Amino acid sequence: MSHEITDAAPAILGFWVGVANGGTQMYSGKNFVTLWGPSQNVLTILDENVVEDGYAGYGADARFTTNVANWLAGSPTPVPEPASMVLLGTGVAVLGAIRKRRSRR
Repeated sequence: MSHEITDAAPAILGFWVGVANGGTQMYSGKNFVTLWGPSQNVLTILDENVVEDGYAGYGADARFTTNVANWLAGSPTPVPEPASMVLLGTGVAVLGAIRKRRSRR
């Protein structure tokens, strides 16, 4: 399957592999790397050694681990700055009103 997780990692080693039943199989043969859900946003890896540093030199495991980390990080969600500025401005205005009210007493 062509996906950002499998880019430059056409095959990975699986020593103690569990096998999933269902989902979208990422590698042919054994279904131990699987995407789930309608938007394919849940990943299962049923072999602990694939992402272990000791096995990073074997095959494309190191590239696969990097791909998974990048996929998990995703793109950051933009923060709506105008809304935060309105919130800050409102807070400053309220503090100013409170101070003015106290100074009248």
